[in-house]
Amino acid sequence: MKMLVLSAWIFACPSFAQDQPPAGEGVLRGPTVPEQVARTLVRRDARGNFQRLDGRPEDAAVALLELEPAAREQAKSVGGDRAVSVGILLIDHIDQVKVIAEANEKGERDRAAELLRDLRKEFEPEPSRNPLLPKLAEVLTNAQEAELMRLVDDYWNAWIDWELRNSKDKSEKARERVAERLSFSLFQQEVRQAYERVIKPYRDKIEGLYLALDPTDEQREAIREIVIGYIREARTRPTSEQRRAVLGKIYRALDEERKARFFDIVAKEISAG
Repeated sequence: MKMLVLSAWIFACPSFAQDQPPAGEGVLRGPTVPEQVARTLVRRDARGNFQRLDGRPEDAAVALLELEPAAREQAKSVGGDRAVSVGILLIDHIDQVKVIAEANEKGERDRAAELLRDLRKEFEPEPSRNPLLPKLAEVLTNAQEAELMRLVDDYWNAWIDWELRNSKDKSEKARERVAERLSFSLFQQEVRQAYERVIKPYRDKIEGLYLALDPTDEQREAIREIVIGYIREARTRPTSEQRRAVLGKIYRALDEERKARFFDIVAKEISAG
């Protein structure tokens, strides 16, 4: 009966205006702006400060394109596929991710960034400023691809201009250095989002078990290794059999007193919905 309950517990992305406007509108209506000019990713606040996008510019540009429903779904899936790939990267390098996370928690930002750069090289040996573009080009027409490129390039140029606004050096080399820094910051954001989505829920579960069970050092290590093995095996799509198996392994790694506590934890999780 206990294992049946355990198995239910789950460890928990235009046109221009006509020459003659309708009567009564000509004086009040401002000049019509060509759609291509009006469509932009560049946003500024009331003080003129550049507003950074929350996510990849390519994804944001796709949202502005006029696409048929099927093409829009295909284009959106490109960004989704990359998010999955970044999540799998963290799973495949989970020990390295742990070191990076610990460095960040200790305030060792430079060390964490250097380790993350090493991880990026494994993921993208030749990092691109716009890594989604090749796949997007496969699902867009030539005109749509050109418009997407215009939107993304305009955004990058405005972003780099803003970063260099107070710099005396605005040379092409300086722009390249800023572009690389910003490109890495986007990768950092992707990793952070993947960590929150893929790794952190498991880490929180492990920490919760440690707190509730007060396991011995040997049991703590066993629990951690069991869960890490489960993450690596299940990847991003665990099966019900894999869930049952990991719960059974944790259960068997505990002594009798802690087995009872573990059962109570699972039962409470289930009753809470």
